[in-house]
Amino acid sequence: MSGFSEEVHLRNKVSRAFGSARNASPEKRREVSGELLKCLQSNYQSVRTAASRQLALLFKHMGEMQEQAIDTILDLCEDPETSVRMIGYKLLMDTARREPAWAPRNTDVLVQLLQNEDPLELQTIQNSLFEIIKDLPAKSLPILVEYLVGDGAEHTTELRDHVITFLTGRSSHEIIPILLQDGAGAQLIEGLVKVLSGASATNAQLIVDKLLHPFFRERPHPKLAHNAVRSILHNVESPRRNSDGEVQQLDGDQLVASCFPRTFPYLEIEYQ
Repeated sequence: MSGFSEEVHLRNKVSRAFGSARNASPEKRREVSGELLKCLQSNYQSVRTAASRQLALLFKHMGEMQEQAIDTILDLCEDPETSVRMIGYKLLMDTARREPAWAPRNTDVLVQLLQNEDPLELQTIQNSLFEIIKDLPAKSLPILVEYLVGDGAEHTTELRDHVITFLTGRSSHEIIPILLQDGAGAQLIEGLVKVLSGASATNAQLIVDKLLHPFFRERPHPKLAHNAVRSILHNVESPRRNSDGEVQQLDGDQLVASCFPRTFPYLEIEYQ
């Protein structure tokens, strides 16, 4: 069967099974859902694309097959072909938006995928993650908080840096309104304050400039701002190592010179 014929066949079967919610047979829906998942791995790009669109639209009607659908999507995200992986990244977003119960799991997967080093793929992953956060902050932001204040294991620390890069990479006018509208946003801000003490100088400055400062400007929170100051002072006072791993000792003047530019924005937050 050609790609075009396979695509037409798929659309006809889907239309018959899901076209009428009142008359559709559950057994027929399960059958077509299974075929739809198989088509996601078709040799034809046009069929894969058509199947992904149908899956996004019909996911909430798939019942107990939703778990199988998610497993198939995860397989797509690990496919050797870039075009197939891109379909998987977008489906993680689409299925979460169609069925919010899957938002936490899909968010978790997308956070892990932030380690992708291909610029085009990473952009797609970041956009999919942002769309879930924008539409479902209460279900997705707690996952980011878990990565921010994780157990300190090496893989968790690396993912924490990726989460910080993702959050600070969005413009403030995109991310701050989301954090302001939901209680989970305040939890994320608390998590960011906690990681300041161990963040790199670059990440600490980005967190303040792109997230804390704009957030506190719209919603003052003296206690959290005070904690931010304490965290960055702890960061500054922590031992610094050179490229050989040796601890660098700073005298008083060096400490002040290092400390002031990195703490001034925090003091501005607290006392503005």
